[in-house]
Amino acid sequence: CIETLLDDTAPETPLEITVYEANAAGDDYDVQIGLGNAFNCYDDLGEIDNQHQRVYFTKETAGKVYIKINSTDPDFQGEYKIRVLKAKPIVLVHGMIGYPISESDTRSDIGDFSYIAPWDTQMYPCKVYDFPWSSGSLDDNVTENLLKTKFKNYVENKKDIHNCSPVLIGYSMGTLICRAYVYNNQNDFEKMVLIAGPMYGSDLANLWLIQSLTSSQILVRDLLSNLGYKESENWGTVTEDNLRAVERGGQHAYNMHLWQNRIDARVLCCAGTDNTGYRRTPLFLEWLGRKTGLYYTTGLLHSDSVVPVSSANLRNINSAVNLIYFDKDHREMGSFDINVDPDKPPEKAEDVLRNTLYKDVREFITEGD
Repeated sequence: CIETLLDDTAPETPLEITVYEANAAGDDYDVQIGLGNAFNCYDDLGEIDNQHQRVYFTKETAGKVYIKINSTDPDFQGEYKIRVLKAKPIVLVHGMIGYPISESDTRSDIGDFSYIAPWDTQMYPCKVYDFPWSSGSLDDNVTENLLKTKFKNYVENKKDIHNCSPVLIGYSMGTLICRAYVYNNQNDFEKMVLIAGPMYGSDLANLWLIQSLTSSQILVRDLLSNLGYKESENWGTVTEDNLRAVERGGQHAYNMHLWQNRIDARVLCCAGTDNTGYRRTPLFLEWLGRKTGLYYTTGLLHSDSVVPVSSANLRNINSAVNLIYFDKDHREMGSFDINVDPDKPPEKAEDVLRNTLYKDVREFITEGD
């Protein structure tokens, strides 16, 4: 990334920044790999910063790079600072029944983070990736292949491209995928943000355990219906594979209880506290919890309506872990409230820059840079 900053006394005139790469045959810089000629960065109020510009480019070869900077105003008189630095990789991991589900899938649940982060003047230059996986796929739904192979290969590819360790941001079941990577590759991440993560399970994930302990023959969908989960509203896209993903996720969360030494101050847990949201947990589930010995479910009164606050909190096993509470329900915890589209007016950037979740995540991952 090339970043320029105009001096305060300079006119607010954008620079024309062009990046060329030398061809393989010699020193002729005939391959254009980057171009920018407008102010394109946002200040902390979501306004275009008329002093900052960033141009991102990908260097394909080992050849040299030439940067050409001109003023778009022939009468320009002023000074500016310039720095060239590697963009850091940030990998997002969505939860179950989320998107993208494939490399070609342009849909995204939390990937809108990428619309603002690379152009936020308070964020270091970065490239945001959205890991594709599908809880509705037999290959992906929290299987060993996903946890130990597919995600590992994906992250290591980004690490090789950028030549530095990535920041991992997981939401809901995506936090389990991030933790599995960290467990097996402790030093291969810079920081990790776990948003509304069921670290000790969730009410839904433990439905299968409840059934096994009570020798109940209640169908899963019937039990969900009894708990108030209306299929027409919340579960219209749920398949048996998705439900199996919940089961495997619960087992995976249980297995992670022994991973205490794999987390440290590089980890931030974000826990939601609004349990009046779109999936309120009724007292019936607490009754089941007490009946079967799953006493943690009483904590659902202090939850984001899906994940108990205590389940999202890893600080209780390592005081070095960072923890922030948000007055949001589970769905809101999965959104940075980003309404930024490169093809639409830039003033919508203020939507994300007003969002406390985005700001706290940004502060955590940029601390020390």
